[in-house]
Amino acid sequence: MSDRIGLIHNPNATRNRDRPAPSHPRLLVREPYSGELVADALRDFREAGCEVVAVNGGDGTVREVLSALAGVYGDTPPRLVVFAAGATDLIAADVGSGRIDEGLPKLVAALDAGVGESQLRRRRPLKVTWLDGSGQTATGMFFGAASFVRATELSHKIRARGVDRARRWGSTQGWAVGFTLAGVFGAAIAGPTRKLWLAGRPMTVEAREGPRFLFLATTLEKMMMNLWPFWGEGPGGLKFLDIDAPPKWLSRALFPALKGRPRPWMHDAGYQSGVVEDLHVTLAGRFVLDGEFYRPGPDGRLLLEAGAPIEFLVL
Repeated sequence: MSDRIGLIHNPNATRNRDRPAPSHPRLLVREPYSGELVADALRDFREAGCEVVAVNGGDGTVREVLSALAGVYGDTPPRLVVFAAGATDLIAADVGSGRIDEGLPKLVAALDAGVGESQLRRRRPLKVTWLDGSGQTATGMFFGAASFVRATELSHKIRARGVDRARRWGSTQGWAVGFTLAGVFGAAIAGPTRKLWLAGRPMTVEAREGPRFLFLATTLEKMMMNLWPFWGEGPGGLKFLDIDAPPKWLSRALFPALKGRPRPWMHDAGYQSGVVEDLHVTLAGRFVLDGEFYRPGPDGRLLLEAGAPIEFLVL
């Protein structure tokens, strides 16, 4: 294995602002200022023989790396290391290696000593394909639609005003997404715009058509704040949560849904979850992939699927 480590350093990530990229003899550092430049950085790493690529940024930076990875490295992707530097860092909460100041020396030591099986986490990224060909396939780890979009919009507005409590309270463990989910349910139960939230958004999941209150999908295996709003079993790598609108008996379903411990009545009441290999969905509005807003094509049809496994080195 090459001793070179490719490092994608996002200077615009929340915790990287006004901080230079780290320097180390083993590092080949690139600072792409846009998603389009990430593939160029990965090509540099491949040509230099880097079999380990570290990402020092937030969920969006990891998403851009995952989206470009197959096109550069093909069927032999490098091992990834995720250093938490963003505003939410949901991905880092599952497969992250902390902050880069502490994590980089651990990474170098682990590579010198030999990576053990206990230090590896295998995850299948979530691929989103526009079935009408109007968009390029995007690859991430966490997909949200319906009320999750509205709650994410509100979260972004709060951060823009400089009062992002999630960041101050430890967002490097993905707390901001937990607050977003809490905001979804809280606004629907007691907020001043309760009726708007309860109405949901038009959506079709496989053959099931109708308004949805909340739809989530992920290939992660852990979230923050001991939340895990998924349950059920299946042969695939894609977990999903699908809640009809208006949600029935929402107050009673709140904690069972967020903890992934459904009550017997919830399935028939429109609270569905499971594990599949892929899902066909049709949307009438925007969706969120790892914190970024996207629009479906004119017909709204998307394919969500679990991609080929990638190894994350967790220190």
